[in-house]
Amino acid sequence: TRLSNIARPKDRRRRESVFKCFAAFAASCDGDDLVPYLELIIDPLDRAIREASNMSRHGDSHENDPRIALPKDVLQMFEEKCGTSNFLQAYVEVNKKVRHKRDKRKGDIAAEKVSNPGIAAKRKIAKQLREKERKKRRVNDHRHGVKNGSNR
Repeated sequence: TRLSNIARPKDRRRRESVFKCFAAFAASCDGDDLVPYLELIIDPLDRAIREASNMSRHGDSHENDPRIALPKDVLQMFEEKCGTSNFLQAYVEVNKKVRHKRDKRKGDIAAEKVSNPGIAAKRKIAKQLREKERKKRRVNDHRHGVKNGSNR
């Protein structure tokens, strides 16, 4: 549980360290001992893959991205070690929880629009400003030949 929580923030080195630790567990422990912890292990790995693929542009290839390669390799190790059925069962459960959280968050925002329109309007204005800044940054990056905002 502790390692899963440590991997949650978007600090790349911290995540890589935790993922390497997970890989060491997969290499050294028996698959039956790992099955009860699969959901806790898969959650930060899946989150890292999802966030990295969301951050990269849609036209870019995700296969060569180093932010995605390590988590995918670790997931593959756990699938081989614990068996496909156990792994898929845990993976489906993790995705179900992610979907549930996302739907709850959307519902809360929709309820806020009805119950407190002032705060909802502030949220909408802030989102528009973020989008405007993102567009400016992308145009500026395009002018200067920066790919994926890596040289900011």
